[in-house]
Amino acid sequence: MKLGMFAAAVIALAPMAHAQDLCVELKDVIAEATSGFDALKDEENFEDNYEPYFYLGDAYNCSIDTSDAPEFGCWWQFDAPAQANAKLDEMAAVVTPCLAGWTRMDIAGERSAKAIKIARGFRFDGTGANGTVFVELFTEPPKERGSPSVSLNVSVE
Repeated sequence: MKLGMFAAAVIALAPMAHAQDLCVELKDVIAEATSGFDALKDEENFEDNYEPYFYLGDAYNCSIDTSDAPEFGCWWQFDAPAQANAKLDEMAAVVTPCLAGWTRMDIAGERSAKAIKIARGFRFDGTGANGTVFVELFTEPPKERGSPSVSLNVSVE
């Protein structure tokens, strides 16, 4: 009986642990934004694009693009738009309190820093020691990546 209750508690707390991990990982990425994410770079994929040494949460893929303004980006791919919207809502519920004190704006219908059409999303602006850091969290229509997806990008101005 006690083992069953323990297992149920672990399963119930797993989403909270994942949320805390995402917040910690996101703050680690943000801390490296003003240095161009140099400490997070692993192998160079092609000119000015790097594989990071870790992915945020359960991301499908992540990369560091230094071709213009440095950007750390991750994305999650899904079979249906409803799944992408559910992931966006889940992540927004973590990122919003994680970035308490940052300005949050709705950016649905706009274009991301990489000119990707945003179906639903949010932008968080925070001021750091060396400039303004932006975190974009949004869903993309299937035509952008071939299937519905959620992106989380960190960049600095």
